[in-house]
Amino acid sequence: MPRNSKKAGPFQKPRRSSECRALFAVLSEFVDGTLAAQDCRELRRHLRGCAPCLEYLETLRKTIRLCELCPATPAPAPSAVVRETLMKVVLSKGAGQNARKLRGRRTGSAS
Repeated sequence: MPRNSKKAGPFQKPRRSSECRALFAVLSEFVDGTLAAQDCRELRRHLRGCAPCLEYLETLRKTIRLCELCPATPAPAPSAVVRETLMKVVLSKGAGQNARKLRGRRTGSAS
């Protein structure tokens, strides 16, 4: 196979056209159904002739389906050390008034 062939080897990234890169930028909108109709038509036209982009789309759809199967688990509450560290950062950034309001909520006192 010639060295400058567009076909990628097993450890090489395939070369992507600017059209492919533009497609990647809007693919989530396409899957979510929020992409404009004209853009959807252009994207479908591109997908008909571009196997790597079609494969990428199918991978994205599969990933979404798998994520939907995972139960949502709320994040644990931050520890006292984490809360205090965040308060110090907020206070040091000049957001003292908002931080004092937050501290009042945490301790139950009003400011």
